[in-house]
Amino acid sequence: MDRDTRDWLEMSIFSKLLIIHGIVHYRKRNFDDERIAIVLLDQATELLMKAFLLKKDYTIQEIDSKKIKEGMTERDEIKKILHKEKTINFSTALSIVKRKIHNIEIDKIENFHKLRNKIYHRSTQIIENKKHEIEKFLPALQHFCEEAFEEASPYPTEDEIMDFISRRR
Repeated sequence: MDRDTRDWLEMSIFSKLLIIHGIVHYRKRNFDDERIAIVLLDQATELLMKAFLLKKDYTIQEIDSKKIKEGMTERDEIKKILHKEKTINFSTALSIVKRKIHNIEIDKIENFHKLRNKIYHRSTQIIENKKHEIEKFLPALQHFCEEAFEEASPYPTEDEIMDFISRRR
């Protein structure tokens, strides 16, 4: 198995775990757990978009502009100008994904990410009840998983969620 295949598989598996944790927090139905759920679900979405791009042979590493400014020859390999640690951001990943998958609910994904940013960067200025926002987003996330990964969708089944909950007791 090549590295990109291993990476996108591991990213989708970890994303599934983030989604399960997000749903468990969401089901607790309290202010703090809803905020945690939004952060987890949004993080899972970003990882899933990047996993999808890797699966489709895209590079998700950012280009290191310092290396370009230092000068390059035609013989320089593309891998030499890629950041080893930095990947593209959420917005860049989403803009590529929406060109590749046309029937996903981009507006719900974008709005949910904006809500996550409010929580992440200005947690005091957010709507009180986020339950409705999560309820609108979960079907869009599930649909994205099914479209991007088809039969290997990382969106958890209800049985997987309940199994996770029962193992934690």
